[in-house]
Amino acid sequence: MIKKTILGISLAASLAFGGGQLLPNNELQLSLLAQAAQQKLVVLANMHLKGETKERFGNLYDAYQKDLMQVRLERLKLIEAYAKDYRSMSDEKASKLLDQWMGLQRKELELKEKYIARFKQVLPASLVIRFYQIDNRLSLLREAKVSALIPLAIPEQVQRMKIETRSKPTEVKKKEGEAK
Repeated sequence: MIKKTILGISLAASLAFGGGQLLPNNELQLSLLAQAAQQKLVVLANMHLKGETKERFGNLYDAYQKDLMQVRLERLKLIEAYAKDYRSMSDEKASKLLDQWMGLQRKELELKEKYIARFKQVLPASLVIRFYQIDNRLSLLREAKVSALIPLAIPEQVQRMKIETRSKPTEVKKKEGEAK
């Protein structure tokens, strides 16, 4: 039963991901596909749905994940852009990244709001809220893992202070030597 479920999830996710391609060749997409399959197993196990309701929810969940995956891929691209500049973050670049990040946050929230209405057509609101609680917990775990890997930005001002600080101790030592 579990093997059939995993195969079904993998096939559905790969079709959603690759536009008909059986499995993606990109390592990132394969990793995301595996995570999506594992997440779906967790969600279905915790929703306790049966029969046709489980089937309808599962199909809608796949569509939700496909749409959500697009936002997450955009977020990964943004993180890549951040990684190029985090060691010397200008105000201009930081402002641009903040605007893009907030845009993605809004996009994800709008997507979730859109799907709440769709899930309510398949499930009672009490099960929809349970689903979003499960989904939120899984998202928080994923975000914590990703956040732990992203170094804090080093603003240009801090870079300049580090350079100034490095030169000051030498100057202070010279002045102390001159005072004696």
